[in-house]
Amino acid sequence: MTSTFKPELVTFDLKTYVMQPFRMGRQVKLGDLKEYFSDPEAAAQILSGGKNPIIYEYYEYTTPETEGHLTFGVTTIYRGKWERNTI
Repeated sequence: MTSTFKPELVTFDLKTYVMQPFRMGRQVKLGDLKEYFSDPEAAAQILSGGKNPIIYEYYEYTTPETEGHLTFGVTTIYRGKWERNTI
């Protein structure tokens, strides 16, 4: 059985890379991922300097989990070189 719901407008801002409305959003920072870097000591050094840069963020638009509905999201990966003495 397919359920229906009212159409909803979703917009994507090309300056901020954020869609509206979104149901869930999250910023993932260096501190969240430090153990995944090939040089965790460099990540620890950056964090100890008081910086915790955003690595990526995502916004998700969810719909009911039924046939015919589409859930989608937008991910922004921030560029950078993650080494000692950078950032």
